[in-house]
Amino acid sequence: MPGGMAARPTSRCRLSNLPRPLAKAADKTYPCPMKQPKLPILVRFLILHAAWGIVFGSAFVLLLIHLDFLGVGTMLKRDTSGIATFLLFFQTGLTFGGVSMGVAVMNLREDEEPPAPPGRLQEIWRMLLWLLLPSLSRRPRNRG
Repeated sequence: MPGGMAARPTSRCRLSNLPRPLAKAADKTYPCPMKQPKLPILVRFLILHAAWGIVFGSAFVLLLIHLDFLGVGTMLKRDTSGIATFLLFFQTGLTFGGVSMGVAVMNLREDEEPPAPPGRLQEIWRMLLWLLLPSLSRRPRNRG
């Protein structure tokens, strides 16, 4: 190649599942179409939860309009341009989508770690419970 650049290797695909009239073409190889890389799992996680938030936000706005809560439905009927309806749906969907993503991220759990050994404060708390509420801190005896 000119300029010392190496040619990029291209993968080749074989056309094997063709009908009989095209059997001769099946012997040839053609460049494979590039496969699109998958989105990272956390990005897909956020997109999924944002989409569900937008769906719930839209359902919420539809419920507001249908029930005519505080006259929202009648105000939107008077608007001939539809900008108010668009803004209401857009802003509510954006809010619900953001809240949905936030709740999903906050509920992610880290790998389980072994519980920490009881500290001095926990020992004092147990002793206070034992002194103040002795009937609750005792284990029931088997009577049998």
